[in-house]
Amino acid sequence: MEAICVAAPPPVPPDQIPAFTADPDDDPIVFGALLAGVDHLVSDDRKHVVPKGEPHEYEHEDHRLLAVTFSYLVSDLMPAIDWDEIEGALLAEALAAPRTAG
Repeated sequence: MEAICVAAPPPVPPDQIPAFTADPDDDPIVFGALLAGVDHLVSDDRKHVVPKGEPHEYEHEDHRLLAVTFSYLVSDLMPAIDWDEIEGALLAEALAAPRTAG
């Protein structure tokens, strides 16, 4: 895993966003992640994005991604990481940063 980033809706008109989930408010996030070429989309939305908390694959054109919960990410996709060695200051700083509406 090279990087983790926050997904945002793609810069396309809403009527051009395909339906991926049962919730049209979640479709722009899934579509944006697919257009960005990410391998994994991490979400704790167990109702729409990661149904029943089980990994769910999304596909658009020639790209696929796997949507997973955070617990699945750390337990199944990143098991070799010693979490006690992770410096949490940057994460705390990122979480405290002001968010702007897009």
